[in-house]
Amino acid sequence: MISKLLHNFGIKYELLAWITEFLSNRSQRVCINNSFSNFADVTSGVPQGSVLGPVLFLMYINDIVKCIEGNSGIKLFADDCKFYTLSSSNNRRNAYSSLCNTLTSFCNWAADWQLNIASHKCFSITYGNISLPANIYSLNNVKLNTVNSIRDIGILFSSDLKFFRHCSQISGKAYSRAYFILKCFSTNNVDLLIRAYKVYVRPILESCTPVWCPYLIKDIHIVEKVQKFFTRKVCQRCNLSYCNYSERLALCSLQSLEYRRIQFDLYMCYKIVNNLVDLNFDDFFCFSNNIYSLRGHSLKLSSTSKYTNNIRANFFSERVIKIWNSLPYSIVNCDNFSTFKARLNCHCLQHFCTIY
Repeated sequence: MISKLLHNFGIKYELLAWITEFLSNRSQRVCINNSFSNFADVTSGVPQGSVLGPVLFLMYINDIVKCIEGNSGIKLFADDCKFYTLSSSNNRRNAYSSLCNTLTSFCNWAADWQLNIASHKCFSITYGNISLPANIYSLNNVKLNTVNSIRDIGILFSSDLKFFRHCSQISGKAYSRAYFILKCFSTNNVDLLIRAYKVYVRPILESCTPVWCPYLIKDIHIVEKVQKFFTRKVCQRCNLSYCNYSERLALCSLQSLEYRRIQFDLYMCYKIVNNLVDLNFDDFFCFSNNIYSLRGHSLKLSSTSKYTNNIRANFFSERVIKIWNSLPYSIVNCDNFSTFKARLNCHCLQHFCTIY
C-alpha cells in the first residue's frame, strides 16, 4: 500500500525504495524508569517528529476530497477536517442530502484506509437563521452533537457569527498573563514591562483579528480593558502621572487595540490586492469603475456581495473598503509590503475608531 501510494505521486526508483524501507519493519517499546516492555510491531502511521512525517500524512489523506457529494465542500488544515454545505429555503433538502452522502462517503473512505474516526470529537453547527433539528447528522451510525459555538484554528465561532464568547475567552487568558507579568517582574522600568506586554499578552488579543474583529461596543470594551488594566498598573508602579487612557498610551508608546485592528485589516487588504496571500481577490472585492470619481487613488474597491443583515456588513471584506478607499495614492501604490506598512503607520486612522 505504501509503495502504491508513493508511486501515484511520481516517487520512483531509489527514493521510493528508501522511503519504503524507512516506513517498513518498525517496532517500538515503552520505557518507565529503567523497565522496558516487549517490542511491538508498528504496522501503520509515520514516525512522529520526523521531517517526512507531515508530508507523508498529507499524501496519505490527499484523496479525501473525493468524498465530496453534491454541493458540499471541504476545508482541510493539517489534521482538521470540516465538511460543509450552503443551504437556503429553496435547496434545504438537497443540501441536507448531499452533506449526509458526503459523511457516508467519508466513513467508507476511512474504513478503506484503516482510519478510526473519533465520532465523539466531531460536532455539527449551523450558521445563519436556518433552524434544523438537533443531531441530524451522523458518522458510523453515531449521532453528531449539535453545538452553538465551536473552536476553529484558535477562534471560537458562534452560530450567530458574533464573537462575544471569543472576546471574553481571549481577554480572560490575556488578563491572567498580564497579572503574572506584573507579579513576576519587580522592575520599575516602563520599557521592560511594556516589552513583556507586547511579547506575551498582546499577541493573544490580536491573533487573526481580520476574522473576528469585534464591532459591538461591549465586545470592543472587553478586549480593550486588558490593555487599560495593564497600562494603569504600569503607571502606578512607575510613579507616572496620568489622567486618562489616551495619556497612558502616549506615556507607554502604545496604540489602542481598536486602532491596531484597523491597521491589521489594511495589511490583509494590501496582501489580497497584491496577491501576497493565497486568497482569491474576486472572493472578497472588485475594483470600483466609477468614472466620476476623480479623487483618491486608482485601486478603489467595492463589495462583491449583497447582504441583507448587519452581521455581514461587519465582515472584513465589507468594513475595510471604506478605510482602504480613503488612503492616499502614496500608500496603496507602494511596491512592497514593508513600505506600505511603514507609510501606513505614519498615516492617522483615528477617525475610523468607534471608541478608542
